[in-house]
Amino acid sequence: MSQIVPYLFESKEVRVVLDEKGEPWFVAADVCAALQIGNPSDALNRLDADERGLGSVETPSGAQQMGLVNEPGLYALVLGSRKPEAKRFKRWVTHEVLPAIRKTGRYEAPTMAKALPATYLEALKALVASEEEKERLAAENAAKEAALAAQAPKMAAYARFMDSSGTMNLRDAIKVLGGTQQAYINRLIEDEVLFRTPAGPLRAYAHWADRGYFVHRAGASERTGKAYAQVRVTPAGLNWLSARYPPKSLATQAELL
Repeated sequence: MSQIVPYLFESKEVRVVLDEKGEPWFVAADVCAALQIGNPSDALNRLDADERGLGSVETPSGAQQMGLVNEPGLYALVLGSRKPEAKRFKRWVTHEVLPAIRKTGRYEAPTMAKALPATYLEALKALVASEEEKERLAAENAAKEAALAAQAPKMAAYARFMDSSGTMNLRDAIKVLGGTQQAYINRLIEDEVLFRTPAGPLRAYAHWADRGYFVHRAGASERTGKAYAQVRVTPAGLNWLSARYPPKSLATQAELL
């Protein structure tokens, strides 16, 4: 791995290394410090194996093996943090740091001047590259806008069903996702996302709840006084379910029920 210039997030240094494919890996201890996560080891253990790793990082005392997280691992840590810094940190990374890394191979301050081309040929090449980059960014933005437009009806439906806590029950979430209720539940149980307790209610495995996809609620009915336990879906959970279990993927199973 090759180390690139670290950057500062609100006075906290975050170091980044690039793997052999040029993909960025963030020093986990630095990310946890920026997000005010107290125990980096526990945070890393909650990530999937392909979201974390070890790498050589230069320090004042020489190269050391340190825990690293890739881009998906970084987002998982952000989702797991309820600190106000998490949203600002994610915006900083997605809007400034990652675009700079992918464009130049290193992080640069916005005011850093670039060298002038030595010849007209280099100038022409730079101009062509600049236009190609503009076209690529325009295409990416168009794709993002299309994705947001596609999500708009779903999020509008979510807003109708969610309660004051910003979550919704599993039945309503499946309605928004456009799936068949029993097929969806069977698949989530089969994939060890949910499990049914001996008393009957569904619960989410801690691994998924810790990522902020589900919350659990217990209480008593105002009308009957009967106790209940309920698993509820968060906005992040709805997006995750939509991507992992599109309705078409459950069509065959639904037809068999």
